[in-house]
Formats: sequence, structure tokens, C-alpha cells
Amino acid sequence: KTEEPFRLPDWSLEVVDGGGRIDSDYGPIGLSLKGKGKLRGGFAGELGGIAPRLAGAGCEVTRASLYGRLTVEAERPRLAGPLRLGRLTCGADGIDVAGAALQLDARVDQALNVFEGEGTLRTAALGYGGNRLAGLDGTVRASWRDGGLTGRYELAGRGLATGALAASRVTLDGSLRARRQFARIEIDADVDGSGVRLGPALDATLADAARGTADTLLGPLLAQVRARLAAEGRASRFVGSLSLRRSDGRTSLAVPEAALRGSSGATLLALSRVRMVTGGAAPRLWGNFSTGGAGLPRLVGRMEQRADGGIEARFAMAEYAAGNARLALPELAVVQRADGAIGFSGTARASGALPGGMAEGLVLPVSGRWSPNAGLAVWSQCTSARFDRLRFANLTLERQALTLCPPRGQSIVRYDGRRLRVAAGAPSLQLAGRLGETPIAIRSGPVGLAWPGALSARQVQVALGPAATATRFVIEDLTADIGQDIAGRFAGTDVRLFAVPLDLLGASGTWRYANGRLSIADGAFRLVDRQQPGR
Repeated sequence: KTEEPFRLPDWSLEVVDGGGRIDSDYGPIGLSLKGKGKLRGGFAGELGGIAPRLAGAGCEVTRASLYGRLTVEAERPRLAGPLRLGRLTCGADGIDVAGAALQLDARVDQALNVFEGEGTLRTAALGYGGNRLAGLDGTVRASWRDGGLTGRYELAGRGLATGALAASRVTLDGSLRARRQFARIEIDADVDGSGVRLGPALDATLADAARGTADTLLGPLLAQVRARLAAEGRASRFVGSLSLRRSDGRTSLAVPEAALRGSSGATLLALSRVRMVTGGAAPRLWGNFSTGGAGLPRLVGRMEQRADGGIEARFAMAEYAAGNARLALPELAVVQRADGAIGFSGTARASGALPGGMAEGLVLPVSGRWSPNAGLAVWSQCTSARFDRLRFANLTLERQALTLCPPRGQSIVRYDGRRLRVAAGAPSLQLAGRLGETPIAIRSGPVGLAWPGALSARQVQVALGPAATATRFVIEDLTADIGQDIAGRFAGTDVRLFAVPLDLLGASGTWRYANGRLSIADGAFRLVDRQQPGR
């Protein structure tokens, strides 16, 4: 260390066979050098270095080598040649790079404190956490001065694989700036990806969700989304730009504009003015988005930052159909709290299968929440639904409203990523419709339904047939186990048949509905003749 700027000595040097070993803090390094010429200008030679293993700062390098031509012109050293790494791993960060080679051309200023250069990079497989690249190649240009790095890069990656997304090829063209010994990092890039498709984790999540809701209208809709995304991903292309900033433990990612176009040429996803910030209790996200494409949902929405640190998104989805399943969201608001939990509310219009039946023209409020630990929960308070037609087994109701309430402390619909559960009750019912082709009117006391699970109803009054000639049932207690078939017990039942002047009173027994047939067994009742005198 001197107060005067460093200068190479004014020597004329010839090294015939120089070399040795450096025992650094990171491991031994073998060096070789030969060459001749004046150190301040004119020296030319060959420099080689090899390190079987270097380790430090949580990282390890094996089979590192450097061979190049070393020259000095106007007191500026220059080294050109290949730098190779057999493998680089950083356990804490999950970094794993195999077979990296950099064709380097590096220069140093007179005082040996400014470094600059460019190189051609090529690697075999790379890994970062659970993300993988089959290979990476490109060019880089960089300079180092006063603890800061400035560079430009053009990189192309092959075989990108993450849990959420995969791509055949991804190219990045941009710049990097790092200051204060990498305490602050700024990265800008134009991104171009081809063959963009669902990653295995996201694809498996969609598949599981479709299987778990197969008996509902959501099942075919989710299955169609998965199939169409797979078809559109074969020759898809993603084009966009991004800006990444990291400082003081916070990372900000901005996407001014980006679009994903599928194999058909349709725009599957469009983003504008999107920004994500991490480093707090949960990531924060805002911006504009829209989705589309044949056979895929069409959504338009906007995300905004809330004053309490959360994110609020408002969007609408036009009617989306798969077979006889249809779902539309005229409006939906989604709020993400700072801890990552998500709440939503809005209105849905749906048609299609429901557990044990089917709905047409169903209109109902949608409210619920989702969290990584608890999964999805919908309708934690009493909800009033309107419908054009609602069918359960062979009971059909038309153009009526129904108020359902969840069990105490629970939600009507719950999905934990493995299984869908539905539980609801009503303090009373007053409905009219058809049982098969016969008119039916139903009044009741409390009714409860769980799927998979059971049905229970008390004080059920049923009028079967036209009012003047109806057969009437009064059932004190009705239960059922609901699975592929529906079966249960009944007790305290009075049946008054209009066509036959005989009443069945206090009836009890078991019942089963399967394959379109209602069967009653184990019956007991008291038979009363309505005619006088009794027979």
C-alpha cells in the first residue's frame, strides 16, 4: 500500500519456466507462467492456473482452470483465454452450475484497480433452488470500479424447468449494475421465451383440483383449462421487459409490458405496469392483466396497493363453458393481506353439476378466503342463492331462492388441495317443483347437508301431486348417507294416499336411491282405514 498510484516496475522480464503453488484461504492454486518483455509495455507470455477445489462463503468450485495469453501494453495488463469450472455449488442459495466455460478477454488499468472485459459463456446444466436450465450460452461485457460492477449481457437458456412454468428456450438481453459491494443490484432485461407451458407442480395442482371437483361444475372447467394450456404451450412465445431492483433486503420486480401468445397465435396473457415487491411478511403485487384464447377463460382485471400494505384486485370473467358446465364472474374483488392470506367477494353465475345434482342459471354471492396452510374456504356466512332450475336426485325445483348457512365456525365449501367438502344447512325450507313428472311442494324445519357425508331433515311436509288430489307425507326425522348412492332412514312418518283410502301412520324404515330407483326396506307402520265404517 502506498499513497502514490501503483505502477508496474520498469523491468524487462523473461520467465522461462515459472510456476508454483499458492495456498489461499479458499484452497490451493497451481500456477504456471512463461514469457518475456518489458513490464510497462511489450511483455507477452502464457499464464495458467488450476485449482482442484476452492471453497468459501458457502460455495465450492471443483476443477477450476484458467489458461490464457498475458500481455502488457502502456502499463495495462491484458489476459485472454478460457476460464473453466467443473462444478460450482452454493448450498445455502441452492446454486448448482455444471461444466461452465468462459472465453475471457480481460484488461486492467495502470493502477490495477479498474477491471473490464468481455467473454463468451457456455454452461451445461444450471440449478437455482428448485429451478433448472439444461444449458446457458451468451456473451457478457463488464467493468469493475470502486466496489461497483457494470455490465451488459445477451444470454440464451435451454430447457427451463420450474414448478410453475417451463420453456424450451429463453433469451435475456439487458444490463446489470451493482453498487456498494453488491449491496444494491439493478437488472434490466428484454425477455423472449418460446415453448412456454405449465410446470409440473402447477400442472399437478390443476390436475388434482380437476379430480377433486369432478362431481361439480368446476371439474370439467378446470380439466379444460389444463388441456388447452397444454395445447397452446407447444409453440407459444412470451415477449416482455423487466426491471429488477434489490437493496436493503427488499426486491422489486417491474414488468412494464409483457404478453404470452399460444400456439394458435391468440394472446393467452397480457400484463402491463405490473410490479411485485418482496422482503416483507408476504409478496406484494399490483398492475393490469387480461387472459384469453380459444377454450380458456377471458378475464380482465387490475391490482392495486392498499393503504394497509395489502393488495386489492378487481376483475371480471365472461361466461366460460365446458360441456354443460358454465361459470361467469360479472365482478369479483380479491384482497391479499400482508401475511399472504387472500379474501374475495363478488357474484357468480353458474350452470352444471353440483354434489348429488345439477343447477341451471344459479346466481349467488361469492365470498371466501384462501391461505397456504388452510386452503380454500367459501361462504362462511349464510348465503342466499337464486336459480332457474335446481335438481337433486330426481327432485327438480324451478325459479326459486334458497338460503343456506354453514356449520358453526366453518364454511359451506372447503378445499384443502386434496379433497372437496360441502356442508350447509337451512333453518327451514319452502319449495315447489317436480319429483320426476309429478308436482311436489316441500316445507320443513331444519335441514342439513354434508358432501361427502350425510343429509338430515326434520318436520318435513311433502305434497305430491296436484293440490286437490295430492298424496301427503309428514316425516319427523329423515337421514341419509351421501356417496355414489344415497341411502338412509326415516321415522315418525305419516303417509296419506289420495288414491287409496288408507293412511300409513308412524312409519319407519330404511331407504335408498340408486340407478334412478327409490327402494324402501325394513318398514314398519300402522294402517288406518279412512272409510267409515272401517274395514
